[in-house]
Amino acid sequence: MLDFLVRHRFWPGPSRSARSRRRSRGQSLTEFALIAPVMLALMGITVDVARFYFAWVNLEASTRDAAQYIASDPALNSTGGYYDSTDATNYCGASWTTCTTQPSADAVTVLHNETGKTFTANATQTTCTTAKVWAILQAPDTTVSHGGAAGNPLAEVKVTACEPFRTIIAYPIISTGGTWILRTERTVKTIVGR
Repeated sequence: MLDFLVRHRFWPGPSRSARSRRRSRGQSLTEFALIAPVMLALMGITVDVARFYFAWVNLEASTRDAAQYIASDPALNSTGGYYDSTDATNYCGASWTTCTTQPSADAVTVLHNETGKTFTANATQTTCTTAKVWAILQAPDTTVSHGGAAGNPLAEVKVTACEPFRTIIAYPIISTGGTWILRTERTVKTIVGR
């Protein structure tokens, strides 16, 4: 009967000693200790990439919405807007090629409302240590061949937004001090007032 149990592996038999079982447990623990950091790093990278993608999609959509909002000249129907000299707050000037101050302030409002983060307006592109946005509104194009007119100019705006993204783990090769930079840019052209 014992021979039957040993041959069919129902009983380990007398050949396997307690010493070999301890050795196999120590080997399993060593293998786990070698594999665990690699598996944890892969899980951390997977989670960070998913978070990064979600944040990028959110910033990209908010930047697009800010560009559309500025290109449509939000104050056009109420106070006059970027192109109306009687609008003391929003007017970009008599002879301008680009306008950045008020469009960037409007972009900050849109990005803040959509992302819930505090952005600061800049007139030019700078380094991205905090969440920043800059918007450049080109001079109105009233050329009929481009679709514009004196009463309904063609507006072109470029909005660029950036924000630092903190990773869960500070990866030595793929991040700078545990920070990745998200940067998006959108250019929108539209006929104002239509």
